[in-house]
Amino acid sequence: DYLYNNPNHLKAENLNHIPQDIIDICDEIIVDGREVKAAFPVECLTYVTQYTALVHMPYGREMFLISDGAVAWNRLYEIMESSVVDVKSLASELRDNNCHYVVLRKSTMLDGNLEKEDWIVYCETDKYTIYLDKNNDPHYW
Repeated sequence: DYLYNNPNHLKAENLNHIPQDIIDICDEIIVDGREVKAAFPVECLTYVTQYTALVHMPYGREMFLISDGAVAWNRLYEIMESSVVDVKSLASELRDNNCHYVVLRKSTMLDGNLEKEDWIVYCETDKYTIYLDKNNDPHYW
C-alpha cells in the first residue's frame, strides 16, 4: 500500500490515468514534426514521459528518488522548486538547458519578471502557467 501513500500518486481523471492538466499542457506545447524541451514542476515529472516522448525535460523523476543515500541534483530543478524563484537565474538555466518552455505553478512566487527576460505567457491551465522562450520558439526552425 506504499504506492497509495505517495503524494505524487493521484486518482485517475481519465483513461490515460494521467492528470488532465499534464495532457492539456503537453498537447498545447507539442509541435508537429519535432521534439520540444520543457521544464516542469516536480509533481508533473512522472506523467510527462508516460504521456508522450515528444516532450523532453532537462531533469526527470530522479530528482525525488533516493538511491544509495544519494539524491540527484540539478541546478534548474533547485531553482524551479525554491520557495521564491529568481527569474534571472531561472531564465539563464532554462537557456543553458535549451528549453523552449517552462511550466510554473500559478502559486509560484517570482522575484523578477519573466517577460523582461523574453519569456512570454504561452497558455494557462487551472493550476499552471506555461511560458515560451521568444528567442527559442520551436514553431520556427
